[in-house]
Amino acid sequence: MHIYIIFLLLVVQTTIDVLLIKFTQTRGLIYHPNVLLLVVELIKFTFSCLMITLNQNIQLLIAEIQRYPMSNLRYSVPALLYSAQNYLIFIAVRRLNVPTFQITYQLRILYTAFFAHIMIGKTHTRRQLCALMMLTAGVILLHSEAITTFVKFDIIGIITTLIAALLSSFAGVYIEKIMKDKSNTDKFTGMIIRQWQLGLFTIPINIASLWIVGGVHNPFENFDNKYIWCIIICSSIGGILVATMICYADSIIKCFATSVSIIICGFASLWIDNRYNPSIQLVIGGFVVLFALFLYTFSDPKTNSDETIPLTESLQES
Repeated sequence: MHIYIIFLLLVVQTTIDVLLIKFTQTRGLIYHPNVLLLVVELIKFTFSCLMITLNQNIQLLIAEIQRYPMSNLRYSVPALLYSAQNYLIFIAVRRLNVPTFQITYQLRILYTAFFAHIMIGKTHTRRQLCALMMLTAGVILLHSEAITTFVKFDIIGIITTLIAALLSSFAGVYIEKIMKDKSNTDKFTGMIIRQWQLGLFTIPINIASLWIVGGVHNPFENFDNKYIWCIIICSSIGGILVATMICYADSIIKCFATSVSIIICGFASLWIDNRYNPSIQLVIGGFVVLFALFLYTFSDPKTNSDETIPLTESLQES
């Protein structure tokens, strides 16, 4: 039951986050995304420190670091990958329009399933593989309304988007593998400790990325605005919810949560823009995504009678 609660909270958080960003754009508020991301990482790191202290797990943290000193370096991998992903997205968005970028970026759903099989040995039933294909198609439909009138193809933009999706998927599954490593602690405590270890690398890498990207003058511009801080707090909560979701479920369920959020944001945008007639793409895409969620959720390999097959075998058959 707690997995469904986390799923619903993640959907609500993602929806609020997107709508807040859209609201600040309509207000003309200018802020630096890289600086905002750095503040979010600082808040998550502070939260991890606070939880470790309150739960009296400092000795446990020290013992784990001393027991596996070199293994802490593995947390630098997802930190570097996410920083590279953000830089590639920065390039892609400048060369492509938003619909083209969003549709291309949805391939990360299939990438995530592939890496989950390769890295952590996750198997999928035929129904789940079908659900993943439907999810990808449904999300593409949700973005297809805009791309029918605004098409911008740029080979460098497409390639950078595909690489960004690949890095995002790999980093997500890599973190899932770290989160689910066998430990003497309970799941929540282990998740908090790993979040703290991850923060040791994400914070300095984010600081370094500000210098690499360059052009950041007055980095805290408009950071006295309450809506900017609402985005920061909402994104911080989202980071903790994602880590919890990965710990108790998997990275693919996180993709479903994001997709459901896209549906809600699509209908909410109609209300914000005073448009009350949803497009056929939005309706069909929403239905396909929800059906894919139902199909995937109730196709557990442990209980379903469908034959469980590796993703690579399925791709070869198709």
